[in-house]
Amino acid sequence: MKDFDNLAQSIFYEMFGDPVENDKGWEVMKLKEIVSDDCSISYGIVQPGDGVENGVPVVRPVDMTETFISRQGLKNTTKEISDSYKRTILKGDEILMCVRGTTGLVAMASPELKGCNVTRGITPIECGPSCNKWFIYYQISNPSIQQHIAEYTRGITLKQINMKDVREIPLCLPPLPLQHLFAQCIEQIEHQKAEVQKAIIDLETLLAARMQYWFE
Repeated sequence: MKDFDNLAQSIFYEMFGDPVENDKGWEVMKLKEIVSDDCSISYGIVQPGDGVENGVPVVRPVDMTETFISRQGLKNTTKEISDSYKRTILKGDEILMCVRGTTGLVAMASPELKGCNVTRGITPIECGPSCNKWFIYYQISNPSIQQHIAEYTRGITLKQINMKDVREIPLCLPPLPLQHLFAQCIEQIEHQKAEVQKAIIDLETLLAARMQYWFE
């Protein structure tokens, strides 16, 4: 699915240019200035435990393998532990950014993640009224912003970026209608990506069925 992501970044460059060089002269604001009022840009649960049945699902950096994260495969923590980190309980519509290990890696929290939480290695980002989440998602994913994040990442054995530096990430902010136009393009790409993924799964299922038939 790399081709779809490359297409999205190409559209981003064509519409907005390099977000660090900002040769189009867009307004620049810090991440902490464009999130919703109740988004603290904080890390999640430090010690979620070894997993419990019927608990609260928790997203870990290792779970960030696709654009959208689903509940399937997530480990659970207790409600008591999750409630002690109320600031990172998900509403199901946030950008999730990795702040430990692969710093700067982002994924989307799907609606089904409402009520779930995240671990120490992730910070949820809820966009405010001045920005579109797809625009912010792809701006953070942009190589120039990724380089900025890498410059503020510390550590050798365990790489991490301080929350203060995450809050200070500079992002360009074009007019909202232009951001929405970009988002419409991305939603079309995501729809096409989903269709391709479904076709691959259907093909693998068919192949497995035929293999079983041939070898029985």
